[in-house]
Amino acid sequence: MKPLRVLSLLVLLLIVLPSASAQTEAPPITEVLVGMSGKITSQQATILGNDLAAATGTSTVGSLRYRPVARLSLDGQDLDATLARLQADPRVAYAEPNYPVYAVAAPLDPALYTYQWGFRRAGGSEALDQIRNVGATPLILAIIDTGVDERHPELAGRLVPGWDFIDVDGVPRDGHGHGTHVAAIAAAATFNDVGIAAPFPGKVMAVRVLDATGSGSTANVVDGIDYARLHGAQVINLSLGSGSDSLTEHIAIQAAERAGVVIVAAAGNNGASSDVYPTYPAAYDEVIAVSAWSFADDDITYFSTYGPVVELTAPGEKIYSAFLEGGYQLLDGTSMASPLVAGTAASVYAELLQTDPTLDRVQAAACVREILHASAEDLREPGRDEHTGFGLVRIDHALEMAETYQCLP
Repeated sequence: MKPLRVLSLLVLLLIVLPSASAQTEAPPITEVLVGMSGKITSQQATILGNDLAAATGTSTVGSLRYRPVARLSLDGQDLDATLARLQADPRVAYAEPNYPVYAVAAPLDPALYTYQWGFRRAGGSEALDQIRNVGATPLILAIIDTGVDERHPELAGRLVPGWDFIDVDGVPRDGHGHGTHVAAIAAAATFNDVGIAAPFPGKVMAVRVLDATGSGSTANVVDGIDYARLHGAQVINLSLGSGSDSLTEHIAIQAAERAGVVIVAAAGNNGASSDVYPTYPAAYDEVIAVSAWSFADDDITYFSTYGPVVELTAPGEKIYSAFLEGGYQLLDGTSMASPLVAGTAASVYAELLQTDPTLDRVQAAACVREILHASAEDLREPGRDEHTGFGLVRIDHALEMAETYQCLP
C-alpha cells in the first residue's frame, strides 16, 4: 500500500456559519436561468434567450443541454430588476439566479490510524460476502462531482462513459480530488488486496460539474443530473450543494425520480438546522439527505447539517479514500457520508434486479429507499429523528434484507 500523502485540501463550505469567526462572502451572481413557457426545444430556447438578452441588456451564454432553459449573463445589470423584467415577459415561465455550487467537504489533518473506520462502522466488514455476491452488476452509479481519476487503482476499469460539463468533453477527469475520494468511498475495487473496500462493486459514471477549485453552478449540476438520467444511471450521488433553492434543479431531480433513479446527497456542513440553513439538493423531498457521523464521539459530527430533511446518517469524519495520483487521503464532510449510502443503495438496487429482472425501475427505486430506512441502525429515540434520520446506514443489514424483500407496487 502506498503511504498516506499529507495534503492540505481546502474546499469551500456551502453556507457561512452564523458565528463571530471569519466568514467568506458568497461570490456574486453573474448569470440567470430563464425557463421558457410552452413546449419548445433547447435550440428554440437559445433563440428566445437571444431575444430576451437584447430586451434586458444581458448577454446570452446558451441554454441547458436537455431543457428549454436559457442562461443569460448579467453585464452589470441589477439582479432583482432583471429577474422582474424577465418574469413579466409572457414567454417566460420563470427566471432565477444561476446559483454557485460547491463540494461539501472540509479540510482536516490526515492520520494513519483511521483507516476505514467508517466502512467497518456501517457493517461493511460483515457485508463482504454479500458485496461479492452482487457481482458484475450492470447497474450504474453516477458520481456528479469534480470528476473521477480513472487511472487510480481503486477505480481503473470501473468507469462507463461520462461527461465533463466544465471543459465540455467526454473526459471527466478529476483535477481536484474530491470526486475521486467520493467515488472510491462508494465503489472502490474490493477483493483486490489493494487499498480500500466499498459497498458497490459495479460500474461508475463520472459526471464533472465542479472545477479544479471545487466550484460550479446550478446550470452545470442540472445538466449533470439530466445526463446521468438519460445515460442509464440508476443511482446518483451528489456530494455538493448550494444554500439556494432552484426550481430548475428541483425539476431535474423530480424527472430523475420519475425515471426510477435513487438520488443521494450530502446534507451540508453548516452545523445548523436545515430549517434555518438548508442545503440543496439535499433539502428536496425526492433526495435521500445524509448527515455525517463522528469518529471520535460516536455521534453526529459538529459540522453536519441536521433537521427534518435528514433521512440517514453515515460516517463522515476522518474518512480514508482514494485521491489524486494514485494516492489516498483523509477528509471530513457530509460529502464523505453521502457516497457510503449511495454505494449501499446501488448494491441493494442491483440485488433487487438480480432477484427479479422484470421489476419496474420506479418501483425498485422506492423499495431501495424502504430497505435503507428499515435496515438502518437506530441510534437515538425509536423512529426518525432530526440528527440521524432513520439511523446509521448498515451495508450488511440492507443487503441481507434485499435478498428476500418483497418489492410490491
